[in-house]
Amino acid sequence: MKTGLVPRFPTSILATGLMIMGVISLVCGLILDSVAQGRQKRIACLVLLSDVAQPMMPAFVRFLVVGGAGFIIDVELTQALIHFGLSALPARVPAIMAALLFTCSANRQLTVLARGKATGAEAVRYFTVAVSTAPANYLLYSMMVVLGTAALVAITLATAGQTVLSFLGYRAFVFRQGKNRSV
Repeated sequence: MKTGLVPRFPTSILATGLMIMGVISLVCGLILDSVAQGRQKRIACLVLLSDVAQPMMPAFVRFLVVGGAGFIIDVELTQALIHFGLSALPARVPAIMAALLFTCSANRQLTVLARGKATGAEAVRYFTVAVSTAPANYLLYSMMVVLGTAALVAITLATAGQTVLSFLGYRAFVFRQGKNRSV
């Protein structure tokens, strides 16, 4: 008697599962490939910008562009952490650290147009300047939040105050060696 049923259900279930896993793997591969291509394009744009930026923009303008991107990272991460339940003061600490990591790399590549590998001494000097200016930023931010200022306004004003101090510190102490001295 022919019923049209598959006599071995475990085999059909296994085959269906393998097909589903294959499709999921294919989709994941396509997503990862597009992410990798996007990353390569961003790196190419940064290299192009660093090659074109020096004659077109003064170092302080490049510093402000990098700082603006770092500011966006700082604001968005702080707002996200506040949205997920963290209070405004502790939410700012990881946001400052994330912005610092980004701006360190971007300032080296775009502001001072440094070539070659970063040295350990350069990283220590960058961290020293950042550690000495970030508390001023956080203190000003904390005072404004405690006084009832909105977090976004407090971040903006505190970061603006830190920008000039950071630029002068990075210029004088971090990127001062040889041909890297273009700030």
